[in-house]
Amino acid sequence: MELHLTSQQVKRIDAIFESSLPARRALRQELDALERQLDALLDSAAVDDSVAAALVTRVETARAHRNIARMTMLYRIRQVLTAEQRRWFEAHTFQLDGRSRERQSVP
Repeated sequence: MELHLTSQQVKRIDAIFESSLPARRALRQELDALERQLDALLDSAAVDDSVAAALVTRVETARAHRNIARMTMLYRIRQVLTAEQRRWFEAHTFQLDGRSRERQSVP
């Protein structure tokens, strides 16, 4: 089965995606920058525990904000779909999430 979106659904979903894109992109850039800072800090010889803990907290807070923005977008998209379309969407969204997590967990 595929989604078989109507033209109105496509327009609404495109609008949801596009309206959330700038904020999601900014959140991703913030997370990337913080992760680079954390990597550099952890590579340094002398790391103060409190400094490292504070940066880890900032990284994880940024990651949470990015995930909240993404899930809010997905929730709004889900509201546009019929019940049958939602089942397909959820199944495929979770499959993509799983693949994304696998890539992130590879050392």
